Amino acid sequence: MKVILNNNRFRCLAIAVFFAVCAPALWAGGWKDQIETVTSENGEVWDNDYDVTMRKKGIYNFIVNARDRAGNESVSGPFNVYIDPNSGLPLARVLYPENNAVIRQNINVLGVASGRYGIGRVTARLDDGEYVDVTGTDYWNQLVNFATIPDGKHVLYVQATDSKLLEPAG
Repeated sequence: MKVILNNNRFRCLAIAVFFAVCAPALWAGGWKDQIETVTSENGEVWDNDYDVTMRKKGIYNFIVNARDRAGNESVSGPFNVYIDPNSGLPLARVLYPENNAVIRQNINVLGVASGRYGIGRVTARLDDGEYVDVTGTDYWNQLVNFATIPDGKHVLYVQATDSKLLEPAG
């Protein structure tokens, strides 16, 4: 019984030492050589823009350490920042008709579009046809005349372009 008790104390001590050594590096999301420092210059309100264009997609963890002129220190965070290079690209989608719907007559296709910088235009094409501008931007529609389209499965492609002329890849 005494040997088991000592063995449990040893395990608890080993786990505590492991977490004391490794946890700060894991909690901060990296090792000390990966820490970036930005210093505020003469101002009471600190404001900083971070350039994230060279960062990979993923989650980044920020911790803010502050020290004032009197030597008072404060720590704030951690703050998780999600970086996704495709998050601001324009997106268009069809609301009506639903996917795989059977259509027997002319139809007014309805959809929505959104983008970080607003929507400049939305275009659509049926199967391998040419893209044509639709009516509207954020909320759009396109009349499809099925009198000239043969029976069978068809695919409608829609694409949004934002006001800065950015298009999604592909």
